[in-house]
Amino acid sequence: MGAAFIFGLLQAGPALAQTCGDGTTDPNTPEQCDDGNSDDCDGCSSTCQDEGLLPDGDGDGVIDDCDNCPLLYNGGQEDFDGDGEGDTCDEVDILGSLVVGIFKATSQFKPSGEGVGKITIRGFLDAHPPLDGFKESLEEGLDPNSDGPDEIVLRFKIKDPNQTIEFTRAECQLKIKEPFLARVKCRNVEKTERAIFRNVPFAPDVYKLAIRAKRRDILPFTEGQEIVDITMTTGQIDRPDKIGDAVPCGIRVGSSKQLLKCLEPSGF
Repeated sequence: MGAAFIFGLLQAGPALAQTCGDGTTDPNTPEQCDDGNSDDCDGCSSTCQDEGLLPDGDGDGVIDDCDNCPLLYNGGQEDFDGDGEGDTCDEVDILGSLVVGIFKATSQFKPSGEGVGKITIRGFLDAHPPLDGFKESLEEGLDPNSDGPDEIVLRFKIKDPNQTIEFTRAECQLKIKEPFLARVKCRNVEKTERAIFRNVPFAPDVYKLAIRAKRRDILPFTEGQEIVDITMTTGQIDRPDKIGDAVPCGIRVGSSKQLLKCLEPSGF
């Protein structure tokens, strides 16, 4: 009987020796939770402490130790350039300066499945201080170590559909009426991409923009797609905008052609 009792203790011993990360919260230890892993920032810390009880200074639901912008509300933890600093507190990401009113993409599909389409973007750029730097960033370009004619000075990145439209220094002409930048006109060598910025009368820091790109290889759109992310980059400044979240993007599907159109409710 004694041997059997001891054998039973040996069997029960490992089951009672709870450790952090095994998926079971042991009330006889300092564990407040145990989600079965050793990760932080997932609600239960790597030391099995309830992260919901830890400080959250900006009240965005993300504790300070895990927040990429702990002093300003950034509930979605958006970080466009992936530098670990949230968009709402990253000076490189200027929010609100790019206002897209219309985004439209069409795609004509070949029997091979390859898409040939067009993209149209219309809206405004607000370069009022402290959102300024449009003229200077165009002159600076995306590479601070280069000022050659082949350096990219203007880039539009579009997420869903994933497209990039960009122009070199040689492809852009700046018309300056001192001390203001009056117009920017860019066109690529293949004449398939064009960008025009025109100064709005009586608002020297506001520009009306029109971007067009044709002969684009655009893959089929996603049904239910409601948001298109667009980011304009000049110099070291990213100017992100989202269109379609206020008024969902509409998709029209045909046998060999699709249309994706996003229209902001401002009447563009």
